[in-house]
Amino acid sequence: MSDLRGKYVLLDFWGSWCGPCRASHPHLKELQAHYAPKGLEVINIASENGTKAREIWLKAIEEDGMTWTQVLNNEGKEKCDVVKLFGITAFPTKVLIDPQGKIIVKAVGESEPIDSKLKEVFGD
Repeated sequence: MSDLRGKYVLLDFWGSWCGPCRASHPHLKELQAHYAPKGLEVINIASENGTKAREIWLKAIEEDGMTWTQVLNNEGKEKCDVVKLFGITAFPTKVLIDPQGKIIVKAVGESEPIDSKLKEVFGD
């Protein structure tokens, strides 16, 4: 995250098993396409279950056409559990972080609060 200081960052916490998460990805793709050129960094952070977690995760990324940074929280979780670090208790959850590294919006299940704040900060 320190590499991203000075930028707006949108974290999307999801899982391949989560229907509402997968249903939100087309809109997330629109946000990424619109705001990435203006300076928004989008990072997806997935939590998966089972022994084939990585395989399932990679398949979902491909199916949903997500071409930006993807993180599988399961890997390296013993060093840094990002889901726990951000206090995520439900999926999907989106977290918008400002250039100073402060959380300015945390939205569980819905995108509207994120959409409104992105329009405000990027002047759309």
